[in-house]
Amino acid sequence: MAMVIRTCKAALRSSAFLASFISLFYYGVCLSRTQLGPRLVSPKVISPMMWDQGLCVCAGCVLCGWSILIETKRRRQEVALFVAPRAAATLLPRQYEVKYFWRERAVFSVSVALLFALAQDNPHWVRGMLGSVLEKTLKQT
Repeated sequence: MAMVIRTCKAALRSSAFLASFISLFYYGVCLSRTQLGPRLVSPKVISPMMWDQGLCVCAGCVLCGWSILIETKRRRQEVALFVAPRAAATLLPRQYEVKYFWRERAVFSVSVALLFALAQDNPHWVRGMLGSVLEKTLKQT
């Protein structure tokens, strides 16, 4: 019974996170587009088209980021690890020259080696499905 209650709490927390993320994003967009933007800055300085092209989305992103505080600390870490590569992709080029592929292979090799070393030393350090798969794989050998 305790597991059912814990699962329901986690589901409610995740649902509240997602609902607040979406609603805060659209609230930020609408607020900056209709209320704050036109009142704070003259349309001659920042045109309505500029608000629509990016400033509204930026305001929405600033507000929706606060919804992560609903999640538990452990879940925040998992979300951060999920979001970090996507955030890096906005800053780094998406097309690589062939001569630089060795860097990607080297980083991947080091990270996989690190995961295997951690899973072999203490399987509980690698969480989630990957941790359980590595633990079973390393036990068999």
